Amino acid sequence: MLTKHTRKLVGFYIALLIITVNSLYAEGFVRQGNKVICDNVRFDVLSGASIRMQFSPSSNFLDVPSAVVLYRNVGTTDFKAVEENGWLVIDTGKATIRYHIGSGEFNSNNLNIAWQDGQTRNWKPGDIDNDNLGGTISSFNAIEKETMPGGKLPPFPPGFLSRNGYFLLDDSRSPVWDKKKDWVIPRKEKNNQDWYFFVYGRDYKSFFREYTAITGPIPMIPRYAFGGWITELNFEYTDQAYTENELKEMVNRFRKENIPLDVLVLDFGWHLFGWQGGFDWSPIFPNPKKFMAWAHNNGIKITLNDHPSRGLFYKDSYAKDIRKKLNISIPKTIGENEREPNIPFNLADQTVSNVFMDLHNSMVDDGVDFWWIDGASATMEGLDDQMWTNRVYYDLTQQHTNKRGFIFSRYGGPGSHRYPSCFTGDCYSNWKVLEYEIPYTTKAGNVLTPYVTHDIGGFWGKLTDEYELYARWVQFGSLSPVLRLHSSTENPTEGNARLPWNYGQKSIDLCRKFFQLRYSLIPYIYTYSRIAHETGQPIVQPLYFQYPEVENAYKYEHQYLFGNELLVAPVVQPGDKDGIALKTVYFPPGKWFDYFTADAYDGNQTIDYKCPLDRMPIFVKAGAIIPMQPDMAYTGEKKIDPLIINIYGGDNGSFNLYEDDGESLDYNVGKFGRTPITFTENKDNYQICIEPTEGKFKGQLEKRGYVVKLHKSSMPKTIKLNDSLLTKKQNPVTGQGWFCDENNVVVIELDKKSIRKPIKLTIAM
Repeated sequence: MLTKHTRKLVGFYIALLIITVNSLYAEGFVRQGNKVICDNVRFDVLSGASIRMQFSPSSNFLDVPSAVVLYRNVGTTDFKAVEENGWLVIDTGKATIRYHIGSGEFNSNNLNIAWQDGQTRNWKPGDIDNDNLGGTISSFNAIEKETMPGGKLPPFPPGFLSRNGYFLLDDSRSPVWDKKKDWVIPRKEKNNQDWYFFVYGRDYKSFFREYTAITGPIPMIPRYAFGGWITELNFEYTDQAYTENELKEMVNRFRKENIPLDVLVLDFGWHLFGWQGGFDWSPIFPNPKKFMAWAHNNGIKITLNDHPSRGLFYKDSYAKDIRKKLNISIPKTIGENEREPNIPFNLADQTVSNVFMDLHNSMVDDGVDFWWIDGASATMEGLDDQMWTNRVYYDLTQQHTNKRGFIFSRYGGPGSHRYPSCFTGDCYSNWKVLEYEIPYTTKAGNVLTPYVTHDIGGFWGKLTDEYELYARWVQFGSLSPVLRLHSSTENPTEGNARLPWNYGQKSIDLCRKFFQLRYSLIPYIYTYSRIAHETGQPIVQPLYFQYPEVENAYKYEHQYLFGNELLVAPVVQPGDKDGIALKTVYFPPGKWFDYFTADAYDGNQTIDYKCPLDRMPIFVKAGAIIPMQPDMAYTGEKKIDPLIINIYGGDNGSFNLYEDDGESLDYNVGKFGRTPITFTENKDNYQICIEPTEGKFKGQLEKRGYVVKLHKSSMPKTIKLNDSLLTKKQNPVTGQGWFCDENNVVVIELDKKSIRKPIKLTIAM
């Protein structure tokens, strides 16, 4: 029984609670943690820079994940919420949201968001963003006519980044997660609004952090994916068949010519029933498992082309079992001129997707490494069919193998970044398309699609008489996210137009040079893959990512940063009779060195760069540290030993080398290594520090050698390793010491050292 004193306390707190609640409702809103509710509207302040806004006629506010947004609650943040003359005013510190209390559905009259980025910005529903920096189209297939010579290429659709400094993600229609079914279901309310508003000003990098906080990170992809790819001979486009021996000969030719290669892409010719669909192998491969084992033994991964929208051909040997599992019967009556219909697959259906992927995973067990998804097959209200098709292949394969998922497919809108990579479809072989692919690649990064792969050389059209175009395309491919040679004309009847040796020795030499350049950069590329995973930033970046306040960074769309340290300006127009082209290059602030000639250029200027056919405009920023690996036939041929560290003088610099096992999911649980490397220019000396590696992973080297190359330096007086003098060599022979090569690069060779101990080089000048 309560005492008199206790009853008084209880009464006091009840009265206080009533007063508090009444005062909250008197203000027209209720605040619950980071949520502010006004009748049928709710605002979730996710951070100072991002806010979720929901309108629900039934006040049924959803917190379960959607097909696009995985994380609804991402922590708490300080903000203020008050009522001013009937308006709810939320001040997050970075933005001010004003909503007219009790006015229901968001519209241009009842909602306004303001922020500062040097000037006052305002947004209301329905505003058109005229300063959007562009996104990406899903496929080149839809622009075949426009890509013919002299035709017009389409404009880029809006992306996530804008010079106005905001982005609105409309997630109102996407299906939501049902915990009981462990699958997505359509939203029950059809006239709801579920919006996410991001404010970032000119800090584009901050947007990627905010966006991936709610939609999930870009995953790490297998290391082999950064190697070279080639499509098989594609004879299915002609009446001539090929044999698996011809494929082996093609791979062996790459090896013989010292052109590195990692992936063999089998287009639709691997299907027994061709374009009719199915999963029986063509007689081209009498023993597919044996062929794939041969490929793996030779350092080659296998990917198969698959068109899920075509379903399963009724004559395929898997058809009877699939019908039984999906409870699909053969039609009782089939007309005289009709055939039995293909078995359809709707991958938005959980049962269908599981059966579908069980079939695919049995082929993965036989040796298929990943899938080329050419199309989509997922029907549900509000669901992007391509994004969800990609998700089914990616996630269910990864769950089966317990290794990193990987696919290459078409872009499927928001959420697609979780299922890399994206290919751009069948493009025509002409200079206009090559030129278009440069901004396409950078703008794909604007929508968190960092792993774009093009048909290098072009898909439609012969290139037999256009070696110059082929050469420039290969150069671009070597410093694009994924290097994949592919076309419809890789067959004898049309000249094997995309194979390097088709143009003779000059082409072999050029392809070897640029493929090997790409492979040497894989430690650098792989580190930026980790950066993409952690921050959402792609390796191929428009200049304004790093220089948002520089006006020229927005003007030169046909060049890009490859990581932070390399500036790349692919040649996209024919040169003179000798193939020497003039390329206009803009240099951002800083100092830049020509990768091939070592010529120096000051930043904040534009030049006309004279570029012979065997060279590409690549420039390295002063202070850059570029880790490289020795020549390899394929990415997993051997360990990175020695590690080659290229350092460009003229400024201080640092690089945090990232490494892991390259294929497992262990990177998600902290099993990886980081090696900080710094370069400091002092008055009388340079210092290079290779700090102890932090972290461990399977297959990690505990000792390795180092080759440090100091570019743009005068002849040193002495070089010390820690406190011991290194021997100066007269010739570049093996063994620890240093020398100056024919290009005046100071080369320091170190014997194998423990990666757990610091290495300090002091170069007296």
